[in-house]
Amino acid sequence: MAKQFSNSAFLTALWDLLYNNLGTTYKIYQTAPEGTKFPYITLGECFDNDDEGLRDKTNDASEVNGEIKIWSKQGTEEITGIADAIAPYLPSLTLTGFNIIKRSQGLRIQQDPDGKTWQGIIEIELRLDQTA
Repeated sequence: MAKQFSNSAFLTALWDLLYNNLGTTYKIYQTAPEGTKFPYITLGECFDNDDEGLRDKTNDASEVNGEIKIWSKQGTEEITGIADAIAPYLPSLTLTGFNIIKRSQGLRIQQDPDGKTWQGIIEIELRLDQTA
């Protein structure tokens, strides 16, 4: 029987990874308080895909996707600098009770409709297999 994966476990692991490695360098929030000075980092959306198509005779895989959001008023150069600071830590992300059998990540940068704020979104996708 498959072990139930929890999105909160993923978000907690991601939070711990960011805060423990970058919390003295960058402001990191679950949700930034009103009036927070830029730049800062927040956790974005998280969702899982427990599609039966991911499973076969040798594994009981599931997939989880999450976002790290980088907020800036300075634009793309500041965002890519912060993303570059985050990137070396992402391979060390672990989830208790699961093996990460595939991981991928990408960065998307966009300007908010206010015309002043920039947002970098690091999208993380993990394929998981439960440990014995």
